[in-house]
This record gives sequence, structure tokens and C-alpha cells, in this order.
Amino acid sequence: MHHGVPRAVLKQLDPEVAKVVRGARGRPNRRAVDEAVHRGAHSGTGRGGDYSTFWRDELRRVGDPRNATVEDVERIRARAMLRFFDIVE
Repeated sequence: MHHGVPRAVLKQLDPEVAKVVRGARGRPNRRAVDEAVHRGAHSGTGRGGDYSTFWRDELRRVGDPRNATVEDVERIRARAMLRFFDIVE
């Protein structure tokens, strides 16, 4: 299983935004992915590898993560899941 929005990112978001994107029944934040693909997404440099670097870079584009909207986070999650796991959200 893989978190669409990394747990480290959830901690940086406004609590109300995190509450919405954290995941819930019928709106999961975790997806089943092949273990080798999962490891590949987290390879590369930096903590969490390429997947986490992608999130850090995208959040910088919206400014401070605490100012990211639900729409910003959902857009980034959709792009990340497509890019790294070929999952369309």
C-alpha cells in the first residue's frame, strides 16, 4: 500500500486541509501498488526518494505548505499517482 499524500506532507498542511485529504472510508489516501514499483518511487536522493522530492517541489510552487488548499493537494496527488504509479485519480 502506498500513501497518495505522504504522511510527512499531511503534518505540514493546515489541519482542516489535512483532515479532508487524509483519507476516509470511500475516499482512501492509500492505494495498492506493486512492491517493486513502490520501492522505485522512493529511490533517488533525499528523504523519501523521488516521490517525496516531487511533493516537496510541487508544494514549493504553491508557496508555504500551510497555505495549500484541498484543490492544490488533490491536484498534486493526482499528478504524483499518475507519474509514479500510472494510477489515474
